[in-house]
Parts: sequence; structure tokens; C-alpha cells
Amino acid sequence: MRRERKRRSDMASAPPYDPRTIANELFHLANEYGLLITHLTIQKAVYFLHEKYLHNHDVPLCLGHFEAWQHGPVHPQLWESFKKYGSEPVTAPAEGFDILTGEAKELPRVSSQEDRRFLTAKGLGLIELPAHRLVGLSHARGGPWDAVTRIGGKRHYGARIPNELIVQKRNGRLMPVRDSRTSDEVMYEQPPTRD
Repeated sequence: MRRERKRRSDMASAPPYDPRTIANELFHLANEYGLLITHLTIQKAVYFLHEKYLHNHDVPLCLGHFEAWQHGPVHPQLWESFKKYGSEPVTAPAEGFDILTGEAKELPRVSSQEDRRFLTAKGLGLIELPAHRLVGLSHARGGPWDAVTRIGGKRHYGARIPNELIVQKRNGRLMPVRDSRTSDEVMYEQPPTRD
């Protein structure tokens, strides 16, 4: 009985989830399939999963918000958790913080079988794509990132991307911007400077 109670507390049971929990599910999925993933890949994959889940269920997959940074949508909490990797592969899942002890703690896994299937089915396809391709998809003309960054003919970064806009201008219906980047080009997301 005690073990069952502990096990349930180690699982996140319903959306919206901590975005680090979703990122960790992608990290574990990548490890299971022998894939290396970068912080940039995690950011874009979590965004696209959030977008698809929001569209299908009318409920956000992730807590918090995404912002429009130079290389596409970024969840600030994920950026804080994975920034230490720069453009190198992520080698460990994100951790939480126990406010009582001040120590790092393991984050819960997603317990819903339906959500785990969704994350596996959609997430694997996303993390197999090169980061530059995910960035190109996130920059789709008329998409949410494009809508909040294009002001007066110039790009401005750092604005929040509201869930309502994500549903309204869903990238899944759009064509990506022509991608001139090469697969070996190093991309690393930095917070936008505030004007």
C-alpha cells in the first residue's frame, strides 16, 4: 500500500503538465531509441506537442507559456532547465526543486496511458527531425511565431504566444519557411534583449 501511494505521487496524472515533465518524457524516449537531442530540439518538440494537444483536446499540454524567440517558440522554464547544455546534446532529464529541503528532486512521469501514447507517437517523429528543420517549421508564415514577431515589417522577439493564437494559427496547417540552413549549422537559443 505504501509503495503504491509513493508510485502515484511520482506520476503526473493530468494536463496541463509541468513543461519539464514533457521534456523529460522526450529525453527518455530519445534514450530508448538511441537518439541524441539538443535543448533546441526539446524546445521545439515540446511546443509542437503543446500545439497539437491544445488543438485536439482544448486543454493545454503544458503549464506556463511560450515566448517567440529568434529560433522559434521557447518555454522560459525549459530554457532555464536546459541552458547549461548550450548546443550540445542533453545528457540528463530536468530536475525539480524541493522547497522544503532546498535539494534537487526527480520530476514525475506522465501517468495517463492516453497521454503517454500521444507523446510517444507524436514526440518520436519530432525528435527524429534535425533542429534546423523544427526551427523552419516553427517559423511558418502566418503561424503563431510569425504573428507575434512581425511588427511593422521588422522582427521583434520576446512576446508571449497565447494559447488562443496557437489554436487559431496552428502551424500544422501551414507550410514552413524555406529553410536555407544546413544540418551541421550550430544553433543555440538566447533570451531576446528587451528594447
